[in-house]
Amino acid sequence: MDKHKSISIKEALQIARPFLLKDKKVESGSNSDGWHISRLAKIVLSLMYKLSFF
Repeated sequence: MDKHKSISIKEALQIARPFLLKDKKVESGSNSDGWHISRLAKIVLSLMYKLSFF
């Protein structure tokens, strides 16, 4: 079970990483777009985290 959790968390980080990078780049341009991307990244991470536990 632990191996599956670690793999899913790594996958979640790989999926969220581009969103987090975009968030930092966009944040300097316009805060509203940065907010949407960061929220989307958080939703993706939370979904992956919930799936890894259940």
